[in-house]
Amino acid sequence: MGFYQCLPGLNPFSLWLDDLWVAYLAKSASISYLFAGKAPCPPGFILMLKAVGAILGDGHWQLQLIPLVGYFAQILIIYWLVQRTLCNRALGFFAATLLSANPILALYSLRIKQFSLDSLVTLVILSLVVSCLRHPRVKTFLLMCSVLAATLLVSFTSIFLSAILVNACAYHFLRTLQRSEKKSRKVVFFSAVIYNLIICAIYLILIRHRQTSSLLAYWQDFYLPVNNFSAAILFLKDTGIQFLSGAFPLKLSWLVLFIPVGIYALINQPRERALGWGLLLFYTAIPAASVIKAYPLGGIRTDIFSYPVSIFVATFGIWLLTRKFRAFSVFAAVIALCFFVNEVIHRQLGYPESGDKAVVQRVNATIQEKDGLIVYPWANWAIGYYGKWPTQIVEVEDSTNGFYVHLKRPYTLVLHERYNGIEFRAHPSVIQNQLSPFLANGYNRLVYIASPINAITYKPHEWIISYIMSQGYAIQLSKTYHNADFIVFKRRTNK
Repeated sequence: MGFYQCLPGLNPFSLWLDDLWVAYLAKSASISYLFAGKAPCPPGFILMLKAVGAILGDGHWQLQLIPLVGYFAQILIIYWLVQRTLCNRALGFFAATLLSANPILALYSLRIKQFSLDSLVTLVILSLVVSCLRHPRVKTFLLMCSVLAATLLVSFTSIFLSAILVNACAYHFLRTLQRSEKKSRKVVFFSAVIYNLIICAIYLILIRHRQTSSLLAYWQDFYLPVNNFSAAILFLKDTGIQFLSGAFPLKLSWLVLFIPVGIYALINQPRERALGWGLLLFYTAIPAASVIKAYPLGGIRTDIFSYPVSIFVATFGIWLLTRKFRAFSVFAAVIALCFFVNEVIHRQLGYPESGDKAVVQRVNATIQEKDGLIVYPWANWAIGYYGKWPTQIVEVEDSTNGFYVHLKRPYTLVLHERYNGIEFRAHPSVIQNQLSPFLANGYNRLVYIASPINAITYKPHEWIISYIMSQGYAIQLSKTYHNADFIVFKRRTNK
């Protein structure tokens, strides 16, 4: 049924802006750039997309495959995890249905983004921790540390949960191992130390430099303010609650009330006590990460990684309050299933319509060797992915993606989002100062592509057209494909 819900969004004609830069990296970026570049995307995720492309070919559905498989896999894993932990299949089914019914998670499983993989990795972490606590062997702990360190290459957000839970498990092991087991205690202690050093190194080398000034500015409203107490309280009340309740479908957001009960239940279970304390620390560490601008709290898609945690904990809370009435868990599972079926029937998930592929195909077929080519700031990833020319990555601070795609084609201008520190939507001079030296070359014909053109970006689009026409050009051809424009300008001749 989840597949039926996602079916309308599979294999779109054109990729959307936010997916195009990821698709370009999967198609053209070098492995060294994936690890050393500024793109805010885990290198492991891009390498997985590259591997799928190498096996199944280059295409849209191939790029959607990893996020979609991640979505379906975690539904099975959360069922297994809850069923194993609580010995209750009905509550396992309940948790799996809640996760599959989450519209945000389902929506982003169709996008070429790592968010559904973030959620999958969270469940892998929880599963390994539960196994480690239930089978407290040194080899199990070492395996858990190794796998959790590797998950950072696939999911940057896993650093929060894995760092906390590995140390919680280490503390639990050191407390429970007999003093006579000195060798095992030393192995656990030094393994935890090495793990902490590894994740610190990964953060410093692989993650920190990807936080460009533009990216921080974009998420500014999702960082917990500390200079104003009233603003901080209001932020936690609205955005903080959104972080917790986002795990549940909108009509079931009241299930968030079971989260504190679930934490209490975990802490009072001898085998899961370390997990309970770890998850309590996780929920307090996330606002702290928001304060230091390491994580945008309440960013919706950035919160997806936490959804399995909240569903898992809430299910534990329900179990604690209803464990004497096992029929209630069956009732809860049936209600969740009915809700999910209703959601599937009334809401199928699509993919954003985009004209990027159409306009770039038009450029590929129309442009002549000596024509000037002008690329709107947000269209560079489209022409890099769909265009027929070789490309190069140019790292920048003025894009949230950390890079632009430039074409290895003469007579081409890729407009940037900032000029002299001014954003291109703020003032016409940003556009004019970039266009002026390019138009001075006196091209007889210009080809211009722009995307996406909407209420936010229409004004600079108009500025570009107006300035080009003020320099002696007239529109020869203009076509619009959904939210993308293709325009050919011809130099006017003076009679």
